[in-house]
Amino acid sequence: MDPVVPSSAVAPPRRLVLLLALPLVLLHPRPVRPLLVQRSACAPGQWADLVGRYRALRLQHLLGQHTFQPVIVFSVFGERRHGGPPPTRELAQAAAVGTIPIAVAADLRRRYPDALMLRCGNP
Repeated sequence: MDPVVPSSAVAPPRRLVLLLALPLVLLHPRPVRPLLVQRSACAPGQWADLVGRYRALRLQHLLGQHTFQPVIVFSVFGERRHGGPPPTRELAQAAAVGTIPIAVAADLRRRYPDALMLRCGNP
């Protein structure tokens, strides 16, 4: 007859797992990267695609997989800087108008060389 093994002997206690995982989380911080969102006129389908990509990135931020900071939403009217990703509905409800001058996008790229840029038509 086999001896009965208590379940606590098979799996480590939850507190122990959390205690061992904490140093790994502290030693391996999540990457921090600026996010640039270009609001310029584009086809409705392209705008919906951009909002979908933004939604996925925002979810990664909320789940702790990445940190997007700062988030800069820019258009022909200027730029708006956020400490983190604003709600998706704020971006989805905003009208995308005009064409961004190449110099504006280039200036933001120069200021934030490691930034991820979302704009209509880019993957």
